[in-house]
Amino acid sequence: MSEALVIPENATDQSSRHASAPGAGAPVRFRVDSIDLLRGLVMVVMALDHTRDFFTDIRTYGPENLYASSFPLFLTRWITHFCAPTFVFLAGTGAFIYGSRVRSKMELSWFLLSRGLWLVILELTSVRWGWWFNFDFLNTGAAVIWAIGWSMVVLAGLVLLPTWGVAYVGIVMICVHNCFDNVLPQAWGSLGWLWSILHAGGPAYYKELVDPTLAPGTVGLGASPFGSGAFSAIAPLIAGKPSTISFGVGYPLIPWIGVMVVGYGFGSFFLLQRAERRRWFLVIGLSLTLTFVVLRASRGYGDRDKWPIANEADAQKWNQQMEARGRPVLERQMSDTQFAICSFLNCSKYPPSLLYLLMTLGPAIAALAIFDRDLGPVGRFFVVFGRVPLFYYLLHLPLIHGLLILTDYVRYGFSPYLSQSCFVDPPNRPANYGYSLPVVYLVWASVILLLYPVCRWSADFKRRHRSAWLSYL
Repeated sequence: MSEALVIPENATDQSSRHASAPGAGAPVRFRVDSIDLLRGLVMVVMALDHTRDFFTDIRTYGPENLYASSFPLFLTRWITHFCAPTFVFLAGTGAFIYGSRVRSKMELSWFLLSRGLWLVILELTSVRWGWWFNFDFLNTGAAVIWAIGWSMVVLAGLVLLPTWGVAYVGIVMICVHNCFDNVLPQAWGSLGWLWSILHAGGPAYYKELVDPTLAPGTVGLGASPFGSGAFSAIAPLIAGKPSTISFGVGYPLIPWIGVMVVGYGFGSFFLLQRAERRRWFLVIGLSLTLTFVVLRASRGYGDRDKWPIANEADAQKWNQQMEARGRPVLERQMSDTQFAICSFLNCSKYPPSLLYLLMTLGPAIAALAIFDRDLGPVGRFFVVFGRVPLFYYLLHLPLIHGLLILTDYVRYGFSPYLSQSCFVDPPNRPANYGYSLPVVYLVWASVILLLYPVCRWSADFKRRHRSAWLSYL
């Protein structure tokens, strides 16, 4: 989003540092390559997760199901857990840095508000199309770009507070939100949808639109909350599909807002000299990681699912669930040692628990201490992606989805996912559908290599042109 600071590396006096706080003016500007490098790295890893979603041959259970998953499959999923927290956290840090080069906090606030709302629109349109390849926008969901957008909207108000106050708000949100894990949307009555959006996640809204008085197969207006005019305008787009309005939440807002807000406060460390801030990054990162290990081992507060130990009762319960769904029951693929390791790391992401965030943000912050130095050729490769994160995100989903359809036509002569998301189970999907994990990794590498020249062009274009609208890409 914003990658420039206003203090040259040799600035040491306190007045210079204070002059570079958000809204205080921007006499000098340079990029923070360590932020771009870390952001680019996690975005490349994120593409691995989405490639696995589309291309995997494992579709009857998720990688986190330790009674069915293999050790390599779980680790492939686990390493991608670092992506969303790091991305959201650095978005907050980028907001602080952007604020250091504008004239006032009100200017920063307006930018965050407008960009946040723009991201929400993109999530519900362009990003949704990349996942589904259809225009059924009445049935959609809220994922990471949605969460970043609304987090920016909230941060737009919070930046008017002192930076330390903003950071404390985020810390409280992250540390306390697990106290409400047992509060269900039903407890909110007619406002249950709001609690789903804020914390619980899952289905937030569902409405049938078929009018039972019409002939079978006829699309009617039903009880559409958007009125007849709005529904009539989009009815042709969903012809032949279930006539419903639905909205699901994968990324509840409260903890993700906390992550971005803390990231904003963390941005103040970049006003320090490099050697000093690297020491802080290492201390903070290792401390958070150690806190995760202690809390997880204690099986206490911080995650809705306590650290489980392999037992026969849970395995039988899983087998019964699979049999009830008519799915094949597989033998456990992990050894007891592998199961223990994976179960220790298997923290809740939806919504992200305190332990999940400690586990991911701790190493990410420590990595900044390693990356905050002159770049080599490998570092410069990842920096390219980190400088155009939204451009990269908007391209990678349709690219992966399109490659799946292409391989389907080569292999089967048709694709069950021509206008479907990888998260559904089309009735025409072949029994031998999908690819093994090594092929998934090969496709992932191909996706990154295809995106690199386009992202490099975009980064160079943004560097040469300073138009305000480019800040929204």
